Amino acid sequence: EVWASIKSKQEPEGEIPRHLLTVPGVLGDVVTYSAATAIKLQPQFDVQTALAIGSVAMGRRFVTDNRNMTGLYFLNIGKTGSGKEHANTVMEDTLEAADAIHLRGPNGYTSAPGVISTLKDKPTHVAVIDEFGSMLSSAGARGNQHKKDALVMLMEAFGRQTKTLRNVGYATLQMTEGQKKALDVEIKSPSITLIGMTTPETFYEAIGGKDVASGFLNRFLIVESHRPRELSRTPAMIDPPKSVTDWVKSASTATAESGNLSGDNGHEFPPTPILVPFTKGARDLLRDYEKKLNDWQDRIAPVQADMLNRTREIAMRLSLIVAHSLGDKEITVDAMQWAIDYVDFYA
Repeated sequence: EVWASIKSKQEPEGEIPRHLLTVPGVLGDVVTYSAATAIKLQPQFDVQTALAIGSVAMGRRFVTDNRNMTGLYFLNIGKTGSGKEHANTVMEDTLEAADAIHLRGPNGYTSAPGVISTLKDKPTHVAVIDEFGSMLSSAGARGNQHKKDALVMLMEAFGRQTKTLRNVGYATLQMTEGQKKALDVEIKSPSITLIGMTTPETFYEAIGGKDVASGFLNRFLIVESHRPRELSRTPAMIDPPKSVTDWVKSASTATAESGNLSGDNGHEFPPTPILVPFTKGARDLLRDYEKKLNDWQDRIAPVQADMLNRTREIAMRLSLIVAHSLGDKEITVDAMQWAIDYVDFYA
């Protein structure tokens, strides 16, 4: 009864299409849980959190017949004290309740080797980075080459989920054999899910055309909340729903029946992923959407057009998450349409 009451209180958020304020399938229960336990309501960030949980739980373990995996980067932009930090709490509580807290990664990366070493220990993980805008500012400052390198490695990892991620080259003349070996690391099928949080002021001061042109920001699903400041609520004292924790447990341990019998053997031997193909209807939707994106990019300035370069790819990854949230064995028109609607609205 309490759960039904919580769900009934979820309302549309201004001009945001109602169906984009939840996630189809089991992950919709994460959205409801996140809203119920929040001190400040942020419906858009609840959806981002649910998608991030799906992204990390399915990382390395599911793949489409277009070689898309689920690792995604999310960015939540909101006023100071508006409740954007709740995503971290929901993420940790859900992973812990699902016995999957090992998927929780660092609160940021200070260098390219930092990204690689984290992936070596946790080839699938979620990083929750508070004050993401400050991180961008720091990386853009003169003399902070290590942080710039970390961003470059994150860019690289985004596109290497079905391939191998290698460390950047370093001068090794003065190094011992042990130090050289430590740098010589290869991560097969790396899967990073990233949730960044920032205020509008910090973010917009930090970014410039170079961030877009470099291809870093177009890897993110960027959601800015325009909700006014509100009084704090008394959050519900409830545990993550069993439907969600069971789903996370199952997704984060899944492997293809014909695959590696011993499952996941770390950064060198990833699990054999479960194939989730696109239906013909889903592919037709993708083709139509690609035409729309091409027309859109032809009409706008090059820097703006660069922001749309990965929109279709993100939609494909998102549709894989939604399909599994629905319990489907293939990506249907429903999953594909929701994913397209979501990325298109925020693009």
